[in-house]
Amino acid sequence: HPFYNSEQQSQRYVRLDEARAFVPPLSDEAAEVYLRAIDRAWEYYRLLSQKLREERLVVVDRLDLDEPRTKQLRKLLEEGLGIRSRVLLVYDEENRNLELAARNNPDVKAVRALGVNVYDLLAHDYVVASQAALGQIGKVLSDE
Repeated sequence: HPFYNSEQQSQRYVRLDEARAFVPPLSDEAAEVYLRAIDRAWEYYRLLSQKLREERLVVVDRLDLDEPRTKQLRKLLEEGLGIRSRVLLVYDEENRNLELAARNNPDVKAVRALGVNVYDLLAHDYVVASQAALGQIGKVLSDE
């Protein structure tokens, strides 16, 4: 390829084993707070990456129920997706049927993509998200 530079390395395949970040000139106390925030963000990144490696993030086209029935949601999760443990359902638009069906099951939590937080993502074994919600999750987590 005429634009290929053999001196450059692709950054896509670089393994990251530790947090690397620019630390601006700060006072000792401020630098300590800054470094703790970097370490915390790195830990979240590591845990979320682990979910991806273990295929515990499931993306579906749509996350809809015809009726607000817990039994219908259980059937979708167990038979349709093979999930039988704690699950976080993430959807993009108002979905009253999903919210009502999920609230009767202590192992299921339904939340709009704009309401996702790191705690919920880490506290559940699986995350099932609609395709549209996935883009919104990135916005929310980049702001935390």
